[in-house]
Amino acid sequence: MGSTLQIILDVSKTKYETAANFAAYPENSQEDVEKFATVFNINLKRIFKWESNKEYTGRQKDTPFPLDSKKGITVREALTKFIDFKGPLSKKLLKELVRYCRSLDDREKCE
Repeated sequence: MGSTLQIILDVSKTKYETAANFAAYPENSQEDVEKFATVFNINLKRIFKWESNKEYTGRQKDTPFPLDSKKGITVREALTKFIDFKGPLSKKLLKELVRYCRSLDDREKCE
């Protein structure tokens, strides 16, 4: 059995440019979301909105988040659909996270 998942998208009714990218994000399990919320004392029912930074003048990056929507989403939905708990960390992200390590041992491992 192969490890390839083929996804076919009908882009006939959209503006699609050659070499445009597509990303698929797996959903986190409810068990993982609830553990995360417990550890960080987060209210999963809270509603919020992601908004683009109006002061940022550089090139806006594409995001998987529903930016500037009229209706907000719950923290549970955000943690389930838009935050990857199990994917590999990039070296850049790991470097950014080092400063938040409270334990010297953890800091050294991350560095």
